[in-house]
Amino acid sequence: MRRLVPCTALTTLALAATAVAAGPVAKLTVDPNKAGKGSVATLDINPPRAGQNPRFITLRVLKGVKLDPRARAAKCTMAQAKDDTCPAASRIGGGVSDVTVTSNTNAFAPLHVKIDVNLYLMAPLQQGDLAGTVAEFKVRANGQKGRAFGRVTKINQGPYGLQTRFGKLDTAVAPPAGTKAHLDHMHLTFGAHRTVTKNGKPVRYDLITNPKTCDGTWEYQVVIGYPTGGNVVHTGSGPCRT
Repeated sequence: MRRLVPCTALTTLALAATAVAAGPVAKLTVDPNKAGKGSVATLDINPPRAGQNPRFITLRVLKGVKLDPRARAAKCTMAQAKDDTCPAASRIGGGVSDVTVTSNTNAFAPLHVKIDVNLYLMAPLQQGDLAGTVAEFKVRANGQKGRAFGRVTKINQGPYGLQTRFGKLDTAVAPPAGTKAHLDHMHLTFGAHRTVTKNGKPVRYDLITNPKTCDGTWEYQVVIGYPTGGNVVHTGSGPCRT
């Protein structure tokens, strides 16, 4: 497996390293937050365990949230995803991950590395799914790439009716020999729309459409799964308006 960055290259990042701000385990916001409108979502995740990296992350949103894959003119194929050549027309968002790299022998001080993330829409990865998606990771320091695949599915779990689950995150990008890396923070923005002409009239497709009702807040849930020690479940809410 390709390695993150050699130790000698990592040391050059020290001057640019910045501490990662602490925050809640997860926070989800949508813009606009008006009932029934197409929106763009922003998700911040602060994995709470210092000794382990998340194996999977699941985002659950309320019943009534709609997903429309027609919002993108193309879908990334599995072959394209594995070759890091997803078409631009399949991109649905992205962001950045903040990672701390430490030496197993204390050969250098902890270093903070940024990894860019791009999200692309795929066809369903399993029968019955609404859609698939791939997160492509690229280390800024050396251009190393990795990826993790996600499934978007309908669920019926309490107030939640839709979930997106990314797996194998802890092996998506491997640190160099003699070091270990910890995911400190992930910031993602995702959502898209496309307008086509049908029968001479414009028709808009939104990847994400908010629930049609609002009682003041919309609830969400983020589940962070670890190799050992059980899952971390965070339930939050954000304001909404009619």
